[in-house]
Amino acid sequence: MKKRFLALALALGVCLGLAAPASAYDMGHVGQLRIVACGDDHTAFLKGDGTLWVTGDNSRGQLGNGTREQSLAPIRVLDQVASVTCGKYQTAAIRKDGTLWTWGLTQNRQLGLDGGDLFDEITGAMNQTVPVKVMDNVSAVSCGEFHTAVIKADGSLWTWGNNTEGQLGNGIIGDQPSSSNWWDSVFGDPQAGPAPEPETVFHVLDDVVAVACGDSHTAALKRDGTLWTWGNNFWGQLGSPDISTKESCPTPTQVLDKVTAVSCGGYFTAAVRTDGSLWMWGSGGFDVMAGKGPVNWGDQTTPIKVMDNVSAVSCGQNHVAAIKTDGSLWMWGKNWYGEIGNDISEFMEETCPTPVQVLDDVIAVSCGNDHTVAITSDGTLWGWGNPDYGQLGNGGAGNVTIERWVEEIPLYPEPIPAHMAYLTYQTVPAKVLSVTSASGALPPTAPPAPVGGFTDVLETDFFAAPVEWAVENGVTSGTSATTFSP
Repeated sequence: MKKRFLALALALGVCLGLAAPASAYDMGHVGQLRIVACGDDHTAFLKGDGTLWVTGDNSRGQLGNGTREQSLAPIRVLDQVASVTCGKYQTAAIRKDGTLWTWGLTQNRQLGLDGGDLFDEITGAMNQTVPVKVMDNVSAVSCGEFHTAVIKADGSLWTWGNNTEGQLGNGIIGDQPSSSNWWDSVFGDPQAGPAPEPETVFHVLDDVVAVACGDSHTAALKRDGTLWTWGNNFWGQLGSPDISTKESCPTPTQVLDKVTAVSCGGYFTAAVRTDGSLWMWGSGGFDVMAGKGPVNWGDQTTPIKVMDNVSAVSCGQNHVAAIKTDGSLWMWGKNWYGEIGNDISEFMEETCPTPVQVLDDVIAVSCGNDHTVAITSDGTLWGWGNPDYGQLGNGGAGNVTIERWVEEIPLYPEPIPAHMAYLTYQTVPAKVLSVTSASGALPPTAPPAPVGGFTDVLETDFFAAPVEWAVENGVTSGTSATTFSP
């Protein structure tokens, strides 16, 4: 029994330096780099040769090509890229040398920059329209609506940007100077000295292997498989019974253990555990809990099990995509624009509460605001949902034209009045292009194999290596012939 306990401790406590980036609208899985990512209305993906391509909305410079003009087709931005992630109006890439590069909206310092290369006189915002190097030795990054979280090579987690809901995890809500004598320095203590400048970058946790940002909350997966959350909890998106719903929590709190992947939607969170089960919590609006939890914006304040045999998950603003262990892609949630990909024939402002299978042989997926992009094992990029900004990369085309009432849009200097319009959506997956290259290759596409003969330990699990070592060295034979843990 002592040997089994030792092996279990090794399995849960050892990870061979694996780390994986995530974003607000994509999946963060230990040991996997991100090759496709969606922002609100833009998309970024890597080709097999390490080139980074972007398409869609560019109103904040989030495409990184030096302009603010949208693109209906993919354009090349960077070379030697290992991973990419997108926030609402920003993009971040980790190059193969470990350097972090960011671009897009800088208004809340979410890029790690104090300014940008272009000032928008209409909105008053600063925009960075070309990639700028921010940091070295980075292994993972995730972007929220207006904040960013980064894992460095040593496993330390750092955050910056907007902190109105405590999403930076630095123990405070809002921007405050870090010095303990700030109050005295402001109100006249002669020993206090001048008021310090507020800190802008915060060290939050150590031993972190994956991170995901929602609109205003953050989730981090530690090396021991524990999942920690902080930030906005208005809809229960932090998932902890110890945190009061409707109140923000600026301090990391443990939610689950035995977790291998995490993704944050706008106001909800999803996690894949080591046994392949998918758990979710937060806002139940648009049936994002797949019929397992509350609907009509009800709060699911603690994790509930939604699905089995899941290898990865991506949460959009209000819809979800899950890749099962057999490579099949399943989706549910908001479907106003065809973002579920199940071929709706008319606009009914409907949701899809029951998971539907959309594609096979999928190796990567990312959900945006109202679009979805996936890569299949043959190296093909597919897109579906709202094509208005070119975020699908297919020239802005769709397969269905729907009559839709458009609410008034408050654009400066004159708003666009509410009106009836005929809008085009892509309600089924459309092939965009091949992302393979003669000088590069996509990640392995075969389903993960079991380790040590155990059905509950797969080669992609962060503890697979120590388990294999323990079996080979006679430390343990598992709790049964086919299972490692109880």
